[in-house]
Amino acid sequence: GPTPNEKKRTLAARYRSALIGYPFLANATQAGLISACSTLTQQMFLSETGFDSFQVFKLGFLQAFFMAPMAVVFYGRLGKLGYGPVLSLVAEWTIFSPAATIVFFLVNHLIENQDYPSAAEEWDGFYKMLLFQYYFWIPYAILRISVCPPHLYILANCFGSFIWGILCIFLGLV
Repeated sequence: GPTPNEKKRTLAARYRSALIGYPFLANATQAGLISACSTLTQQMFLSETGFDSFQVFKLGFLQAFFMAPMAVVFYGRLGKLGYGPVLSLVAEWTIFSPAATIVFFLVNHLIENQDYPSAAEEWDGFYKMLLFQYYFWIPYAILRISVCPPHLYILANCFGSFIWGILCIFLGLV
């Protein structure tokens, strides 16, 4: 039979094949699962209210069906443009980040059966999330871009999202 190293390489090769052959499905699956794990971790160790299955499924759903597909499209197009690291980060934080945050914010309102914000003060949650996101994700993105190959950016972001999800719930951003 195959040696343990051959099995590991085979698993890694299958994973790379899935990312290339089925980028939406592979990235949505991993983003949804990691988000659900993040929410469960927060609930188990930091929450006083205990397990909330709605929150686990809601955040996993948002990641799998909205955030991951947006990331696949954005990073795929960004990669084809051939920008260097600095220009890629500028594009990520001036185009993708605000767009992804507003989609997350509005879809979360829809799922929570809340009215969409209409007055300026009702958008405070969005602005608070966007500002905090810059504090967390810009340093993380600089680290990611310096140590991770581009084809694994979304996976790297999923691990950052694990921490981000815990912080968002803990700070009351979602």
